[in-house]
Amino acid sequence: MKLSHSLALAFLACFAFACGDGGPAEPETSSPAASGTATPTQASATSGGAKTPALTEQATAGQKLFQDHCAKCHGASVSVSAFASAADLADYVEQNMPRDAPGSLTQSEYFSIVAFDLAARGVDLHGETLDATNAASTSTH
Repeated sequence: MKLSHSLALAFLACFAFACGDGGPAEPETSSPAASGTATPTQASATSGGAKTPALTEQATAGQKLFQDHCAKCHGASVSVSAFASAADLADYVEQNMPRDAPGSLTQSEYFSIVAFDLAARGVDLHGETLDATNAASTSTH
């Protein structure tokens, strides 16, 4: 319990610093568009030799939500996850994001954003819709 709490605090500190006024921007991450690599919407995309899963309908909606509500602070994507399960990540995001209006989205919208984040990092949801019934058993890695 103490380790997960410490990791969550470290994660929160990173986000607060990255989104803070006047602080250095979040470390630059390579965006698929900028690097010329395939996007997560293409099942054939590769990352380190592993296939990136195609975006589900939910993750596609999450991509749009991410662009509208998250990208202003996080850029094209978030590549850090100190959370073991999608439920832990979704809970954190729902309670703390967006920074200027935490909890302002619906639970479904938060799960869509998490589904996009997971797909963008190569986590295959096997076509399932991520929600409160399966998020605890869904790994973020």
